[in-house]
Amino acid sequence: MRRIKRFLAAAAVLMLLTPSARAVQEHSGAYETYNYSYEDNSELASAAAYVPVRVVRAESMGLTPFKTLSDLFVDAGHGEIYLADTDNHRIVKTDIGMTRAQAFTEAGGVAFSSPQGVYVADDAVYVADTGNRRVVKLTRGGETLAVWGKPDSPQFSQGVDFKPQKVVVTEQGEISIVCEGIYEGLVTIDQSGAFQGYSGTIPVRPSLWDLFWRMLSTREQLKSMSSFLPVTYINLDLDAEGFIYATSQAEQSAMANSVQRLNPGGNDVLMNNSGQRLVGDLGNLFVGRSVGASVLGDVCCLPGGLFACVDQRRSKIYLYDDEGEMLFAFGGAGSQKGNVTVPSAIDNDGFTLYVADSSAGQITVFQPTAYGRCLIQGMMDYDNGDYESSRMNFMEAFRYNTNSELAYLGIGKAQMREGQYHDAMLSFRLAANRTYYSRALEQYRREVFDEHFSAIFMVLAALLVLAAARPIVRGIRAKRGRGPKERQPWEPRSAWGRQADRIVQSVDFAFFCMLHPFKGFYELKAEKQGTMAGATVLLMLYIASSLLRGTLSGYLFGGSADQNPLMMLMTVCLPVALFVLANWCITTLMEGEGRMRDIYQAVCYALMPMILGQIVLIVLSNLLTLDEASVYSVISGGLLVYTVFLLLAGNMQAHGFTMGRTVGAAIVTVVAMAVIVFLAYLFCNLLFEVAGFISQVYKEIVFRV
Repeated sequence: MRRIKRFLAAAAVLMLLTPSARAVQEHSGAYETYNYSYEDNSELASAAAYVPVRVVRAESMGLTPFKTLSDLFVDAGHGEIYLADTDNHRIVKTDIGMTRAQAFTEAGGVAFSSPQGVYVADDAVYVADTGNRRVVKLTRGGETLAVWGKPDSPQFSQGVDFKPQKVVVTEQGEISIVCEGIYEGLVTIDQSGAFQGYSGTIPVRPSLWDLFWRMLSTREQLKSMSSFLPVTYINLDLDAEGFIYATSQAEQSAMANSVQRLNPGGNDVLMNNSGQRLVGDLGNLFVGRSVGASVLGDVCCLPGGLFACVDQRRSKIYLYDDEGEMLFAFGGAGSQKGNVTVPSAIDNDGFTLYVADSSAGQITVFQPTAYGRCLIQGMMDYDNGDYESSRMNFMEAFRYNTNSELAYLGIGKAQMREGQYHDAMLSFRLAANRTYYSRALEQYRREVFDEHFSAIFMVLAALLVLAAARPIVRGIRAKRGRGPKERQPWEPRSAWGRQADRIVQSVDFAFFCMLHPFKGFYELKAEKQGTMAGATVLLMLYIASSLLRGTLSGYLFGGSADQNPLMMLMTVCLPVALFVLANWCITTLMEGEGRMRDIYQAVCYALMPMILGQIVLIVLSNLLTLDEASVYSVISGGLLVYTVFLLLAGNMQAHGFTMGRTVGAAIVTVVAMAVIVFLAYLFCNLLFEVAGFISQVYKEIVFRV
């Protein structure tokens, strides 16, 4: 709810700044468009980014119907489109308008057999002729230039069929091939057919549970288990810089992305700053008829480093930027215009997308809407260094979709490039993107430090001088026989004043307990240095500091204005009360000396490090970046450990136990707390059952009377 209000408020400001602005809605009734929040991966509804403009079948080209469209290549420079019609055993060449076509059915005197891949480079057409276990090279007119079968090399996988499925050709003329059943990666050959090696093997990362289970398994069980084989690639494409984009099945490799950007050395160099795994759909994995991880069947590279993928399992299309952040998802299964039953291939002409449907035997053409064009143009302007124009395009995109975190993210990137780091921090917070917020905070912190360095240095120097001068002044006064001036104790006159003074003294004693745990907690019980009122004040101070920490902490460390004081009160007081009760019950059986009063005071006085430490954590959370989060974690963990130590020390002195016996009592106390919670749950459940029974009896009596 807070995010919606935030977006609406920002939209209202933009409308006031641009009085002539008018929201234009473009949508497709066939499907919904959405993306995912950077904050919690929740699904965000979006304005339509792409709409279908044409649906083309083979009949409109003068051909027999397509059976299985396995691949598609758009050669925009020559105004041609090539299709791999697998079950018709042909390669179809058509014009960019898809009005007329030519079919290639053989190469080198041998008819094609289930060709699954087609690629065009340097006026040559490369075909993965899967059934014939070969790759062929044709002219644009269909004449055979070369035929390559299984590489004759000892380094090539022995005992495995050479069944090429997809193919791309680099600028150097090397041919990279996706082959069925080959797990070493992409097969690379040169123009003579010589084997050049494998590239891009996806590392296997089995889960800890899998490794543990295999350790306990017998030899017979291990033989029946599936091996941890690398994932095979599904499809691939080449971007403008010569990098290969390849898709794989993430379901078989839980730690890897489903899209890799492979450099010439075969290493994945795709940057992903969003923190979201690049695996297609992030939600709805177990909802509806299509369950499980997405199957990204094809990828195509767009200008500006963008790329698009098709999800064969959910019949969707995903568009990503050059850093692997999802821009939007659209599409769906069905028979309406724009729906794709089984999207098997995708390619592009600029930002126009061509999607092949292998089930319906058709090609759907999608074009970006005004909203999609604004987002894409904003990214293009950003990559070209025109940050002012980029920001204006993102603000225009925000008019079409006030729910767009992408627009905020783009505005923030442009602001950061222009040196407006504080404004960029606000934009990144609205975009719920902690990665970029951290980068902007680092730059803003450096800017503030450089601007106020002199003042900061002078203040620190003055504090050091005062700290060094204080013992010197004391020494001089002592030599002159003038000791420190004695202060007259303040004597409150009223009963309320005396009570308040007693509470202040008892709270002040918490500092002594924090620095001298064993002596302090001994005096707390034996010499009555503490009071119940003082302990309660400390508990309230802890609750207040926790509320302040939750409200005032930096965005990177969970700060939020949505804090519920009543919930915080219950969250703290109930565990304290439960611990006091459970500990008293357990230690009574263990002949402990402590009363419930003593246990309660020990618990509250042990909270002093957390009360003070949370103030320090608030300050640090507004200064540290994500790269420095370990400092925050160490301090927070240290405070928690020291508080637990004080709790044990206080419990030991309250009951007169040894430390070992105290630790044992604490462990049993935690178990007793769990038992009490369980019994309370059963009791409440029984009450609800009884209340329901009485309600039913009452209704039955009323009905019969």
